[in-house]
Amino acid sequence: SLWQLCEARASRALLAETRDDAAEAHAVRLALADDVAELEGEASWQAQEARAHALRLAARLPADPLLGFEPPAPADVLPALRSSVAAMDAAADVPPYFSGRATGALGSFLANRALPAKGAGRTALLAEARELLERSRASLTEAGLAASLDMATASSALGVVVRLQGDLDRAESLYRAAAAVYERRLPPHAHRIGGTLVNLAGLVIARGEPAEAIEPLERAVALFTDRFGAEGSYTVQTEGTLLGALYLAERKEGLVERYEVLLPRQVALFGENHTVVRTSYARRGALRRDGGDVDGA
Repeated sequence: SLWQLCEARASRALLAETRDDAAEAHAVRLALADDVAELEGEASWQAQEARAHALRLAARLPADPLLGFEPPAPADVLPALRSSVAAMDAAADVPPYFSGRATGALGSFLANRALPAKGAGRTALLAEARELLERSRASLTEAGLAASLDMATASSALGVVVRLQGDLDRAESLYRAAAAVYERRLPPHAHRIGGTLVNLAGLVIARGEPAEAIEPLERAVALFTDRFGAEGSYTVQTEGTLLGALYLAERKEGLVERYEVLLPRQVALFGENHTVVRTSYARRGALRRDGGDVDGA
């Protein structure tokens, strides 16, 4: 039956997302959305949820001029996610798993948008994201999915939110819970594992404990290097954070040489005048000076 096909497509999409295969996950969810719309109607919460997830995945894909594909902009994704949550809120028959996933997707999206925002705009985004992510976690718990990937994703995003709101202890608890699930459920190279390790490391650095950040950052660098290569943006950014943690923790042996290798990659990624690059130059200079190389400093 068509419903059985929908269930099979949903399982296949989840598997593709677990493998970080956004292209396959998007293709399957797009077909799933068409099938659900045929069964339930385009205005149903089921169809809107399926369309929103397909659009969210499309935004992660690279442009393909040969196929005429251009990924949707965030301004196009946000209304679809909002419509999905609103349709579920208006319905009376939504299983908690679906409402938990939808509110988690919208909350995570808003948390990401809050990162570059400033002032009152950031405050409003964080408040809305927190409310949605708390709802997501409650719904997923009700559905018996407290150890699921969806719960881990909601917990990781909520960790970002509460960290920005100043609750470092809860942020650490959420990051550790998400990392534990990711490491049990995802392949070893999954970027979500690395991302959570970086978030956890950033938190302990902010608390003034850079030595505690070294181990998770070393793991994240190894993971991103294996997945994206030494020149990948995740790799370069995380290695810069790692060298910064080593510098702040006074573990400076061999650090000049590591900055020598990293700096050209940072310049290629960020540009010569970026704050990250200037910080690396300053730390390399201080290390040279402390080592007696005044001219090099």
